[in-house]
Amino acid sequence: MASNTMGFVPITDGEVPRTISAVALETISGGQCVVLSGAFNAVGSQSASFATTDLTAALVVDSERVNGVATQNVTSGNLVSVCTRGSVILKTLGSVLQGTKVEAVSSEGVQSLSSGVIPNGLYTKISANKAMGRAFTAAGSNQHALIQINP
Repeated sequence: MASNTMGFVPITDGEVPRTISAVALETISGGQCVVLSGAFNAVGSQSASFATTDLTAALVVDSERVNGVATQNVTSGNLVSVCTRGSVILKTLGSVLQGTKVEAVSSEGVQSLSSGVIPNGLYTKISANKAMGRAFTAAGSNQHALIQINP
């Protein structure tokens, strides 16, 4: 399901956001936050050692790992283009204040960066303070905001 019903909606960066392609590990909708990964030691010291299939993309499951936003709908095993820098309209899953750093709450949307308070210390999964960009506009939860992606 797309986090923004309109899918991937770029606004600035010359309308040509910076992207990289990867093989989708699951069905991904345009506008969803994704994380990129690759096989261990998949790349050598020369650019010729890199192939697009060296990278894989999956939906974000926590804010610790987010590389960008999918630009189109794809099914598992197909190439997906991922916007790694640019300004995009994203769904808000929490309050977003203009000018603040934002984090991915899930693959479906963002919120202003949380406080970073970890309730149970070492025994709690640390997921706060992982900014993926900054908000240009403010929005309440379950609305939309213009986000500058800059992980």
